[in-house]
Amino acid sequence: MKQKEWDFNDVSEGNSVLNILLNDEVIESYNIPANSEGGGFSDTFTLDGIDYVIGASTYDTGTYAVVTTEADDSYIYEIELVINELTENVLSINYYVPTAPYTATLSSALYGLSDDSTVPMLDIENEKKFEDYLNDDLIDFRHYLDLSSVKYVVNQSEREEAKQKRKEEKKEFKRMITPLPSSEEELLSLENRILKYEMIEKNEIVIPVYLWDEFGNVEDLKVFIVELERQGYTKFALRLLSKTSFLANIDAIKEIHDFTIFMDLNTNFNVSNIKSYLDSIFFHFKTIIYLGAHFLPTQMTISGDDLNENIIRTNFPIEVFQELIKQFPTLKYGDYCGFDRKTLSSMPKGGRPSARVVLSSLDKSKKVLIRRGWDDQDESITQSGERKVGMIHSMHRLLCDIKKGVLDKEPRISGDLFMDETICDADDALKSYCPDRTTPGEVKTLCIRHNIFSVIHNYISS
Repeated sequence: MKQKEWDFNDVSEGNSVLNILLNDEVIESYNIPANSEGGGFSDTFTLDGIDYVIGASTYDTGTYAVVTTEADDSYIYEIELVINELTENVLSINYYVPTAPYTATLSSALYGLSDDSTVPMLDIENEKKFEDYLNDDLIDFRHYLDLSSVKYVVNQSEREEAKQKRKEEKKEFKRMITPLPSSEEELLSLENRILKYEMIEKNEIVIPVYLWDEFGNVEDLKVFIVELERQGYTKFALRLLSKTSFLANIDAIKEIHDFTIFMDLNTNFNVSNIKSYLDSIFFHFKTIIYLGAHFLPTQMTISGDDLNENIIRTNFPIEVFQELIKQFPTLKYGDYCGFDRKTLSSMPKGGRPSARVVLSSLDKSKKVLIRRGWDDQDESITQSGERKVGMIHSMHRLLCDIKKGVLDKEPRISGDLFMDETICDADDALKSYCPDRTTPGEVKTLCIRHNIFSVIHNYISS
């Protein structure tokens, strides 16, 4: 083993960053906890395929740091460390996991944005989408893959028989008589999930994800890992939905594999509770990723008084993460690309497609803009007296407001920047539609791309 040590006179007060440099280029950056908060961290970074371990501790008299590697041929003696003071509200993210359910357009939203520091997590929700995923030529980048939510239709053969009868009835009687049974869906068994992973040809770019909820089972987890290792998978992640169950089994779990841990906290923004949770698991695993939503689903609702207005919200996952890394500097960052876990994949109960955008700021103001376009021509009353709401004219209004630059800046809050077609290609695409229209799905895809770009542009060092 080779190592290189540094002794600095700097004592961290929680506002210091340790930069790793090679040939004057910053390779990685770490926030150093304040001396009063323990003042230390350890992490692994990779340079040209070689793994290095960095550790640092701050004391009353200064800060000690060491870098080690097992490799004989390395850059360890060329690496330099520099401590800089952070100004208030400066945030650096060295590993980002944008998380979204797989759709036919998601790979285009991610295209060109993925690299060693930005590794997406894809959720797949049904067998048809899994088939589409297998045939998606744009997915040639490293990614986490969660198949825990894949459902299959239990009564598929019954439905197919009914569909065939209805076709025959329509041809013979000019109407369909046989009722079409509703889909009865169930989650795939563990065995069938494993078989799905076996069908993936490019498994070298895939990191399988095991969802750990209140029903988490250590023996099932062992089977999952053993079977996938036989298929050639080498890295695995755990996505935690149940704190109690996970902590009850943490000793057994860490013996199975050195997992990447996703703390899937969705809309939990209680920093004190999250810190307590992190305290209980942080030193058991090398890589822990905070995964949070931007706001509660109810905050997506826009009142009638605020239609065609820019509504500004706090970017909660960024705010929460910035607070967490003061105490846990090696924590990694993930989000739901401007949404929350549920509304990212489906509309809230009773909802309908609408002309809406969700855009993270392109500056470091840590804000999110929501805007719903509306045109009274989309509201009508049916012959039976029921209110009918459409969105054709409202979508036209929204897209034309976007083209006019109405969403670019919000002067009421110091001119924060939300759209700029010169730096973000998703913004250029959104501004190109008017006077034509497009679908809510296409708009959401471009919002997802914009929001991923926002994190990369604002917080990830080039």
